[in-house]
Amino acid sequence: MQEGIECLRASTGEASLQSFLFVLPGAILADLYEKYGERLLEQNVRTFLQFRGKVNKGIRNTIVQQPAMFFAYNNGLSATGEEVITDEKGTRIQRIKNLQIVNGGQTTASIYTAWNKERANLDGIFVQVKLSVVDSEKINDIVPKISEYANTQNKVNAADFFSNHPFHLRIEEFSRRIWAPAADGSPRHTHWFYERARGQYANAQTKLSKAEAGKFAALNPKHQMFAKTDLAKFYLTFNEMPFLVCLGAQKAFAGAAGYKGFVSIIADEWTKNCDRNGDNTSINENWYKKIIAQAIIFKALNKQLAGTLRDINYGSYKSVIVPYTLAAFIHNIGKTQFCFDYGKIWQMQNLPEAVMENLLEIADEIISYFMNKQTNVSEFAKREVCWQEIQILSVNVHDEIRPFLCYKEDVQEEQQTAKKTQKDLNSINILQYVFEKTENYWWKLREWDDKKHCLTPKERSILDIACKISRGRIPSDAQAKVLVAAEKRAIEEGFYVQQ
Repeated sequence: MQEGIECLRASTGEASLQSFLFVLPGAILADLYEKYGERLLEQNVRTFLQFRGKVNKGIRNTIVQQPAMFFAYNNGLSATGEEVITDEKGTRIQRIKNLQIVNGGQTTASIYTAWNKERANLDGIFVQVKLSVVDSEKINDIVPKISEYANTQNKVNAADFFSNHPFHLRIEEFSRRIWAPAADGSPRHTHWFYERARGQYANAQTKLSKAEAGKFAALNPKHQMFAKTDLAKFYLTFNEMPFLVCLGAQKAFAGAAGYKGFVSIIADEWTKNCDRNGDNTSINENWYKKIIAQAIIFKALNKQLAGTLRDINYGSYKSVIVPYTLAAFIHNIGKTQFCFDYGKIWQMQNLPEAVMENLLEIADEIISYFMNKQTNVSEFAKREVCWQEIQILSVNVHDEIRPFLCYKEDVQEEQQTAKKTQKDLNSINILQYVFEKTENYWWKLREWDDKKHCLTPKERSILDIACKISRGRIPSDAQAKVLVAAEKRAIEEGFYVQQ
């Protein structure tokens, strides 16, 4: 039996990207997903959306009921790889380095789930694959375009892109690691689950038993799951840009004509606050707890206005009143020597009654303002001039909320401490990376460089230290950063170790 998978080269030698077409047996695809899970979909703009949509249900039904028709009905996969090795004739693929399924994550996970959960027979399931060979340095530029242009199954929102930016990866890491204090007398600490890629929350439970899924839901409550567009909404509201929130989820996230969106604002903040080593320290644990506190406040007011029996009917204007009320509240506190103390909201995990009463009074002022304008409220709220007018309204901040305020100087001092802590965490993470690669890995890099002479003398001397970790030689923080940068350059020059 010949080794590898039969393929057809779909590009000429002059093409900017090498491309291959081949057919992959469903059993092999399920085995890959069993082994690598979501690592196979890291460059995908979303993960498996479960069997809720018509498309996924259709995939499942075809697998179980009409397996012979699967190939005809399914659109197949669009995938990338950093390197493809074929046989001498170039007709069989023998190895693919860093295979990533860019479009077809639903097909992949649907096949796996049908096999794993329903014991479906995959003997008759075959999937067509279009594979593009993309250099690692071009992945972030090319992959989003492949996904955008190739996707025809489920609508891909603008917010689904940009999900691999380091900012989102860090927020995801915080959300999985940091425990929120127990609320309302509950003895259980929980997580706020950040869904960096659409479908992650449901997909995280795919392989769990019923008991395990119950435990997961208890530790990661559904009402504490938030997506990128939610994050944008909270951030823009409390940073006094309610008019952007009123543009709608997608435009608030990606931007609109004449307005920067959350994507650009965060990208600028991330870059501005990177140190000389390229490590960001402003997006830290303190920043994360603050945004969660903002989420708690936003959700609480939104829920209260949806069910309030007050004289004023908020009706369809709630989506406008909530961000403008909160922005006005924060703006007027900012006129004083105080800031709102988000740390207390994080600790309480709910909104104090005194703060809610103040917000409801401001909400009444905001709705009165809009009613007096006698204009299309939803459209006017999208204009920055609306926010400029609301800023000069006479809005009362109650004395009763004083326990939930703190001095601005204290906040600044706390932010500086959080930045220093994040800098230490960045160093720990890079040292952990060096250790996890193992001494054997660094020896292989040394042997590779003996032939290629890619590294500088300084880099070689640090590499020698990493090759002696078992003897107690440990690189410093600065040396670890130099070593990882050298490794990255070596990989770009062809260094590769079979993991």
